[in-house]
Amino acid sequence: DPRRGPALVLGLRLTLAGGLNLPDIERLAADVVTETQRHGWVREELGALRVQAQVSMKLRNLEQARAALDRALDLAETHDPERVAPCLRSVANVMKLAGQLDEAESTLRRAIALAEGGPSAELAYCLLALAQVLGARGRSAEAEGFLRRSIAEFESHGSRFGASIGQLELAELIRAAGQLEEAQALYESAASALQAIGSGSEIFARFNQGLTLRARSLDERSL
Repeated sequence: DPRRGPALVLGLRLTLAGGLNLPDIERLAADVVTETQRHGWVREELGALRVQAQVSMKLRNLEQARAALDRALDLAETHDPERVAPCLRSVANVMKLAGQLDEAESTLRRAIALAEGGPSAELAYCLLALAQVLGARGRSAEAEGFLRRSIAEFESHGSRFGASIGQLELAELIRAAGQLEEAQALYESAASALQAIGSGSEIFARFNQGLTLRARSLDERSL
């Protein structure tokens, strides 16, 4: 049945979203990968491998995550070029977790070049990921530029959630640099959007907004 492959991958993603026991999901993902390989369902194998890698990253099984992503990347390069950039972004995430920031940066720059002009919001996600790596490397000015680009890209694709996450990242960055007014405005915008979407992340936006207000208050008292 040609519908079985997509159904397996969808079920795997729903299981992951349900927050069940991660080691069990990791084993289930490996079984789904084996099943897709047995039937020659290449696109479905690629999807299952990415889910498997995502679970392995959560468990900090970085070698296993990288092995799954290397296989997924090979499949994407051969059979599904539009998925190369997302695979590279995931590889860069593993590199970042492993402390390989040079490699993560170069991998993300390659992903950005591939995602430029594409029909999806993948470019925005790659820009956001690169900003996070640059921030971790202490290159705040560059990180800020990529964050602003990512927010604009998310907005151009109508992704309110992605734009809000970008705003939160940017607010954190510029708050650390003392730009409290813009940080507060970004927190407020992100919190409003996330609340409208129905995401619980607005709690963090409100919390950080409060920290910004407190920092500003302390600054004003010192004058």
